[in-house]
This record gives sequence, C-alpha cells and structure tokens, in this order.
Amino acid sequence: VTLTRPLAIWSDAGLGLARGDRLALDRAAGSFLITFGGLNLTGASITGTPGTNPRAPMFRPFALSTGAGHVTLQDSRLSDLGFGASGLFGGLTIAPTGLAADPTPVLIRASRFSDVLRLTLLRTEQSRIADTECTRTALRLSGSRHSRITGHQFDAAAAKPTLRVRAGFSDVIITANSFAALGTTAIAAQDGTGLQIIANQIEGQMQNGLTLD
Repeated sequence: VTLTRPLAIWSDAGLGLARGDRLALDRAAGSFLITFGGLNLTGASITGTPGTNPRAPMFRPFALSTGAGHVTLQDSRLSDLGFGASGLFGGLTIAPTGLAADPTPVLIRASRFSDVLRLTLLRTEQSRIADTECTRTALRLSGSRHSRITGHQFDAAAAKPTLRVRAGFSDVIITANSFAALGTTAIAAQDGTGLQIIANQIEGQMQNGLTLD
C-alpha cells in the first residue's frame, strides 16, 4: 500500500501491520504517519518512496508516535525516512507527552533500520531495543528511564554521534552492541545518571569511541 496523504491515528485506534505487509509513504506527495494510538509491526515494513517533494526538496517521510501512542516492532524493517535537525521529523520518533502519556514500554526487536536519519526516544519508560541492525541510522535517547539497548549492529550512522543519551536520562544499560561507523563518535552521554556501558565492540571510528559530559 502506498500512502499519498498524511495519516493520523487517534488515541482510541491503532495500526497493525502483519508479516509481508508493506506501507510506503510517498515522498513527492508529502506523506507521513503520526499516531496517538498503537503502532505494531510484526514482519512488516514502512518505507519512504524515491523521488523528491517539489515544494520541499529536503522533505522525507517520517513516523511519529506521541500523546498516548505506543510502539512495538518485531522482525520488521524501516527505511528511507526522516529529514532535518528536529527530532520529531527525524525518521521514527517515539515521544509520549502530557497527562495522556501511556507508560507502555517501547519494544523494538530483531528489526532493521536502513537510511532512517534518526531513531529517537523521548521521555520513554522501560524501553527495550534489542538485536536490531541500524545502517545509516543514528539512535537518540533523551530523558528516557530504565532503557536497555542490547545486541545492535550500527553501521555508517546518518547523524553524529551514532548513539546519544542525554537530557535527564536514568538507568540506561548499553551492552553487547557493535559500532562500525567511520568518522564519528560511537556513544555520547550527557546530563544523566545510572549509565552502564558493558561489553560493546567499537572499531574504525577514527574519533573518540566514547564521550561523557
């Protein structure tokens, strides 16, 4: 299915994609996905289409989960998403907000991100991101608590550094990940507590593998 309009999913609804389902977001038409409800993918894919938006050449489709939205990705693929400096439009952004914020943990497992500018988690709780491949994709955690990032392969990050945790994070464990993005810092952390970095493989960075502020 190719979506040629923006799609908004309200808090009492959800979008579920099953094995073999493919949702294409049309770049030229300005398509994107915002959900205030559920987004659940199992063996499915969301991708931006080739081409250029005639009104905004820098635009690329993106997916944003906010409000009471919650996200589960298992054995799925996201590709060709995200643009600009804003985290909200960077690719896949999960940002619970306000009194309606749903404490449901984010689960991303055994999935692949390719040419997604940023995977961003803002103020999430008990998120689990495991055994996922990120190619030309950077990971951002901001203000998130009790998060676990394990078993990832990071290659050729689209933004620097490859993985950043910041802005009041607490109890974050980064373990058994592989970083092979040339020319960028692998892990940068600032303004948080309770960070554990355990048994990660960092190679070919040609800069600091790790920075702590």
